[in-house]
Amino acid sequence: MKKRKVFLLIVLLFLVVLVGTVHAKVSDTTGQCITDAKDEHKVCKDVCLEYFQADKDVCRNVDHLCAGECRTGYETCTIIPMDIMDKCKALCHSALDDAKQQCIVAFPEGSADRDSCIDQAQVVAFMCRDECRDGIQGSMKECRTALRNCLKACKVPASE
Repeated sequence: MKKRKVFLLIVLLFLVVLVGTVHAKVSDTTGQCITDAKDEHKVCKDVCLEYFQADKDVCRNVDHLCAGECRTGYETCTIIPMDIMDKCKALCHSALDDAKQQCIVAFPEGSADRDSCIDQAQVVAFMCRDECRDGIQGSMKECRTALRNCLKACKVPASE
């Protein structure tokens, strides 16, 4: 638990320095100000995620560094299936755009037939995206199983 307090103190000091640096860099232009705010938000989210994961690992009696390696392995494992799904969904979106364009050409603006045609195209696109998600479920399940097995191997022995 003492290591955790030291870790939290180091992160807190880092944030104090970072916040001071970010505030010093803020320029008069709105665009730069927004960019700085986004950067600060990302760092804040990353630190909060790290705290959350560290706390969760303590609750599960899992070594945090080992668990971090497991999570990295999971992220690596999911790259290919997620890429496949993204490409599949892009095809669905392209098909939807084409179908909508056909509806626009075939039916007059404001007509119930055009609305019905576009609605049907959206239903088909939804089913297409759903099939994309279903198509990677086996791979994603393998990644989740590997993550669980890896985390089990990270258990910290109970102290006596």
